[in-house]
Amino acid sequence: MKKEIWNGLLVFAAACEAGSFAAASRQLGTTPSAVSHAVKKLEKQLETRLLHRSTRSIAATEAGLKLLSELAPTLKTLNQTIDSIGEHTNEVSGRIRITCHHIAAKYSLIPRMSDFMQAYPNVFVDLDMNDRLVDFIAEGFDAGIRPSEKLSPDMIAVRIDQPKKLYYVASPTYLANFGTPENPRALNQHRCIGYRFISANTLYPWTFVNSTEEYSVNPKFHLVLNDAELLLQAALNDCGIVCLVEEQVIPWLQNGQLVEVFENSAPTLPANYLYFSGRDLVPTALRAFIDFMKC
Repeated sequence: MKKEIWNGLLVFAAACEAGSFAAASRQLGTTPSAVSHAVKKLEKQLETRLLHRSTRSIAATEAGLKLLSELAPTLKTLNQTIDSIGEHTNEVSGRIRITCHHIAAKYSLIPRMSDFMQAYPNVFVDLDMNDRLVDFIAEGFDAGIRPSEKLSPDMIAVRIDQPKKLYYVASPTYLANFGTPENPRALNQHRCIGYRFISANTLYPWTFVNSTEEYSVNPKFHLVLNDAELLLQAALNDCGIVCLVEEQVIPWLQNGQLVEVFENSAPTLPANYLYFSGRDLVPTALRAFIDFMKC
């Protein structure tokens, strides 16, 4: 339907309900002449007289009554729908789709999901595990979680956790058999276990810090895995040196089953941020999720 005809139908219905162009103009916030002009234009487009007019009142013609009988229920349904949307604006319910990388999902989101689900039982979260950079709007997600507040300058970024220290570790048995590397550049003389991002199909880079800079080392990985839990198991089973985040490794360092190497050279991962588009009219379910997860 053409926009001009739809606008004319709205004015025509308002005029019929109000009983005069003057009364309709007050309801519509315009002038009586503008109402009259809109109805005349509609009549011309439909090639049918819709209203009988006098100096003080109007009355629908037979064609006008027929049109109004079809139009009024449609307008009533639309108004009810609009009202229902307004009524539910403050009701926290709905489904949200979030794309998130594996480490953030396991250590930052899942430990808090039970409390979120209890607080918002009518919110349903669809969490997609994905390590690659995602245009989450184009792919139908409501938000994305990645480690950096500057990942996407046109998005709003909210921090959801703290920076995490990385640990390079190996089992005591491995170190007893192969020795402890003196520095990261000696890694090519050791068995190293690398991690491959499933979605991006790239290897996680091993980086280190000293007093002045951060630098990378590219060891020859004797074993490459695409599951973070298998990295831990490989290290515990004496396969070699592995890079893990602190939540994975702290219990095993404390019980002596793993030993940290390069204690003063491991970097810190940046915090994870939840990205979403725009501050205005954020869906209530997404707003609840953002407020609950932010720190």
